[in-house]
Amino acid sequence: MVVGDLNAKHIELGYRVTNAHGLALKTLVEDLGLEIRTSSEPNHIDSRGGRDWLGLALVSPGMLNWVSKTILLPNIGSDHLPLLHELREPVPQRVPGYFNLRSGSWANLERFMASRLPSLLVGNTCANIRELEALDNGINAALTDYMRDNFKQNSVQGQSHSTLPYRVLNKIKFKRRLSRLRDECVYEENRVWFRGWISRLQREIRREIRELESSRWERACRRVDARFPDFWKQLKSLSGRGVANSVRLKRSDETLVSDPVEVAEIFSTHLDNISGTEGSQFVETSSFDTVQQMLSWDKRCQLGISRNDASDISEAEILAAISRSKNTAAGLDRIPMAIFKKALPLLITALQVLFSGSLRLGMIPSRWKVAEVILIGKPRMPHDVPGG
Repeated sequence: MVVGDLNAKHIELGYRVTNAHGLALKTLVEDLGLEIRTSSEPNHIDSRGGRDWLGLALVSPGMLNWVSKTILLPNIGSDHLPLLHELREPVPQRVPGYFNLRSGSWANLERFMASRLPSLLVGNTCANIRELEALDNGINAALTDYMRDNFKQNSVQGQSHSTLPYRVLNKIKFKRRLSRLRDECVYEENRVWFRGWISRLQREIRREIRELESSRWERACRRVDARFPDFWKQLKSLSGRGVANSVRLKRSDETLVSDPVEVAEIFSTHLDNISGTEGSQFVETSSFDTVQQMLSWDKRCQLGISRNDASDISEAEILAAISRSKNTAAGLDRIPMAIFKKALPLLITALQVLFSGSLRLGMIPSRWKVAEVILIGKPRMPHDVPGG
């Protein structure tokens, strides 16, 4: 699932861009009948005529208590347009070891964190998503600042090229070989000759990579269609792992629903069935009261906390989860889990507030990018029954 921010003020993926990505997104916007608002507030994309099925599909079950029925009105929408991309395509993994943990000292960590954390923990709770993100960013910034000032950084490995065509990989290997030969040259005229060939190869590599990315975006744009059966199948697999099993886009006569208004009504009815409520009561009912939740991190982290409700996470659960993790596993961005083990006595309160707030608000902190919420239904109980 590729999320493109089509805000008109953005440059990279904006409506006014003339590169391949921008043209593909522009075509997609025109085909779906969407519009880009140029006003400063709000600056979102909305479907013309209201009842935006795309906006409804972007509402995750964990955020239902923050969204009301007014999402069907034309003045509510989202500027994050999902594109069904190559979901099976391998993605290069992040390098977990950015810092050399043996190159510095941990002596000043306690004093440093003690000076930074009090300003982040105001009231020892996160009342809303904005406070949750502020705490998440503050913890990440404090740890990153200390590691940057006291430890050496390992060299970051280059981006994986395994998904590129064979001809592009050969050109990349040949360019690297020319670079090594250039460095071995003694005379400057030979270096100039090699630099010319290297620049020529670099231009060809960039051109072919741009063409490849453009073709992928075009294929993704062609797949974004509610009438395409695989679109809803893939969307269900990405939006909660089984939460939308009861959603059917077929009528009683086995014809496929293609009208966006009908799709919106079907999706809205399904959300009511999940919660077991109707109308305004649906907004006040938290989805965590009826669905078992489990925060599970990447296998490299092995950091998992299971919950049956939305109650606060205890210090013992956090201690057990971090103690089971590997030292080299990636925790926050660029922060290995070994740092959390060293600074755990100071971070225990901050992590407790962070994880409890994320569970209560139904949102994973953005810095924990390898985290995901898995919705697990109870066996032999349908989803439309409260407690199932």
